[in-house]
Order: sequence, then C-alpha cells, then structure tokens
Amino acid sequence: MLPWAREREFVALGLPWYDAAVLSEHAELAEYALEVMRGSGVKLASNWLMTEVLRVLKERDWTPARWRAQVPAARFRDLLARVADQSLPGPVAKQVFGWMCDGPGEVAELLERHGVRVQSSSAELEPLVRAVLAEHPGPVAQYRAGKTATLGFLVGQVMKKSGGQAVPQVVQTLLKRALDDGSPGA
Repeated sequence: MLPWAREREFVALGLPWYDAAVLSEHAELAEYALEVMRGSGVKLASNWLMTEVLRVLKERDWTPARWRAQVPAARFRDLLARVADQSLPGPVAKQVFGWMCDGPGEVAELLERHGVRVQSSSAELEPLVRAVLAEHPGPVAQYRAGKTATLGFLVGQVMKKSGGQAVPQVVQTLLKRALDDGSPGA
C-alpha cells in the first residue's frame, strides 16, 4: 500500500495527520502499528510508537523487522492495555518497555522477574498516604486552604515512598478523600 493511502487509513482510525504521516514512513512499521492498534487505544499506541519505539529503532539501529521480532504486536498491545487501564503506572511501564527491548517475556513475567509489584489497592497505599500527610503538614494545610496545586506534591511524595510502584490515579483519589474528609493522619 502506498504511504499516502496508509496515512488515510490511520486518519480514518482517528489519528491526526501528523501521526499518520510519521507512522506511514516505513511500510513495515505501519503494518505493525495497525496490528497493535487493533486491540488498543489508537492514540495511545501512536504516542508510544512515535516516541518510544522510534527512539529504540534509532538508538539501537534496528529495522522495523528487528523490532517486530523482539516485541511482537500482541506483547506490545498487552503493555499498552495495562497503561490504558491504569494498572501499570507510567514509570513502571517504561521500565517494562525497556525490558521488552532487551529480552523475552510477557508483561506479568517481566514484572515478576525484576521483582516489581505494582501497588494499586487502597489497603496497600493508605498507610503510605497517611505517612505522607503526617510528614507534610504545610502542604496539607495549603490544600485545605484552597491551594489545590499542592496535591501534585503530595502525590509525588507517595510515589516516592512506593518506589514508583504505586498507581498515581489511585494515590490521588486516596489523598483527595483523606484531605477532604479530614481522615486520621491528614
């Protein structure tokens, strides 16, 4: 298929023309992209393909065929699905992506092999939230006084305590609940 026809196919899926043009430059990458997009969010897949995958191709001097052999579309789709459903935080997703580039294994297997356990349950995260709120009374008071931008700082502190393994959206929800309800430790 000609690049301009492939571009139209990507645009029909909902991608901006710029993304479509970048992904259509190499026929083999375009085919891979379409395969990945068949089971994941189109824009999310495009973003990862245009930033992370193209970076790896350039840095490692890989062809799209080499990439496809290392990271089959189904394997990459699994990673993107976990990013989309927020069960894999961004920093951990990037680690997993790097591990995919270096060797075999599905997402769950790679996480286990490297001793990474994503923390997403309230029971796991509430102690970290309480500790951060107790350690940072200034930002807590600022938040309650209407300076809601301090929430980002508090989320960052919980993420730091979790070693980057907490799901930020869950952390934010727990923090808001604790701050708005005046829960113990808040």
